[in-house]
Amino acid sequence: MSSDRSSIFSQALELAASRRYEEADALVRRSVSKPAKDVEGLAFRGRLAIVAGRVGEARSLLEKSIRIRPTHDAYRLLAHYHLLMVEDEAAIAASRASMELDPDDPEPRVEHAAIMIETGHIDEAAEAIAPAVDSPRLDARMSRRLQITLASIEIQQKDPDAAIARLDAVMAEDPPKMERHGALDLLAKACDRSGRYDRAFESAAIRNREADTRVDPGSLVRQTDAIISGTDRDSLARWPKGLEDPRPVFVAGMPRSGTTLVDRLIDAHPRAAGVGELPVLERFADRLHKARRPGPPPGCFGEMQEPAWREGAATALRQLEEQGGDADRIVDKSLANDRMLGIASRLLPGCRVLHVIRDPRDVAVSCFLGRFQDHRLPWTTTLEGIATAWRESRRLMEHWKSVLDIPILEVRYERLVKDPDHEFPRIIEFLGLEWDDDCRRFHEKSSPIRTLSFDQVNQPLYTSSVSRHRHYERHLEGIDWPSYES
Repeated sequence: MSSDRSSIFSQALELAASRRYEEADALVRRSVSKPAKDVEGLAFRGRLAIVAGRVGEARSLLEKSIRIRPTHDAYRLLAHYHLLMVEDEAAIAASRASMELDPDDPEPRVEHAAIMIETGHIDEAAEAIAPAVDSPRLDARMSRRLQITLASIEIQQKDPDAAIARLDAVMAEDPPKMERHGALDLLAKACDRSGRYDRAFESAAIRNREADTRVDPGSLVRQTDAIISGTDRDSLARWPKGLEDPRPVFVAGMPRSGTTLVDRLIDAHPRAAGVGELPVLERFADRLHKARRPGPPPGCFGEMQEPAWREGAATALRQLEEQGGDADRIVDKSLANDRMLGIASRLLPGCRVLHVIRDPRDVAVSCFLGRFQDHRLPWTTTLEGIATAWRESRRLMEHWKSVLDIPILEVRYERLVKDPDHEFPRIIEFLGLEWDDDCRRFHEKSSPIRTLSFDQVNQPLYTSSVSRHRHYERHLEGIDWPSYES
């Protein structure tokens, strides 16, 4: 790539960072005489479209670039697009295609292994990355990325001590910020698995302090207040309606509260499917936000009246079907579901909700040590933020239970893992399904899932995560934890 082109792409990124997406796209298009044939430009514009949230446009641009001439960049970005759309098999296929363009290039191998880890295919990740280990084409940057990815594999393969040694070597090189944070994330996880709890917390604390986020616990309270004030029973009755369908099941709860376990045990049922975090409600909420007008419902929804809600419901059902097939119950466990249930009750009024709740201190440890997208969940970087988020999620769920006409079942994580003989059938009965013993063998029966805790839910049920906070008690002091009885 010429220096002039690199300069143009850098300018476009600066414009995109300021949300001036149209100007950024126009700058790239004007930089060549035939933008429709510009392989590099089409791929870069696809990148800009992803940043702007124009996912359909992103896919079109990237696939057009690949049709003209396949490149690593275009395939890598296409894989990223498919991950965003929760299309794991398509993401894996795009990543594999990138790797196959030049099997001796270590970079696409490392990238493919990272995607295989994210989608829960650990053995395939190890197989993909193995030829890169001794590659003569490794530079210092790619060598660090390789070591970080290998450490991630070792953690999933239950060898945390090997991962710690590998990550310590990476940290000794004083890597750039992104690699440093990746290593610290994994060190926290590996040290926790190895029983080195103080070091686990210290690694996570350093990573979280350095996060480019501003945490305002008060904003969480104000957000909850706003949702509650606008969703009383009388107001909700005036909202438009979508389509009645008994298949959707929404799992709501704090991250790391056991939502994935609930998803997996239901997915193991022969007439049910778990689709992970498929943001069907969030996508519709974005449309409502853009159409919003002052005033009471239904006028406040602007052009998003009953026909648009019915169309939105049909789209959501189609997206669920694409992932869940012909299942009688299809489970979505998106992180924002607890804030979206007012919409769910009107868009898909035949849905059911499972509210999963866990000791806030255990949630805090898991969130604080976990790797979340800081821009989406900035409160996970502080203990005070996590305590406030737990309290507000509970307050909001109590509100939904008092105003919504859809069935909501509360599931306590501690009871779920200690008394599965009672809790598992209770969940399946709530869904209107006959009991099936495959649900007890969820770790053998359910399909791969993309989640921070996939390695934990792909093994038999265990109770060691109950009261996990006891290993970190001195670090949790001074926080106003919500009351909780398991």
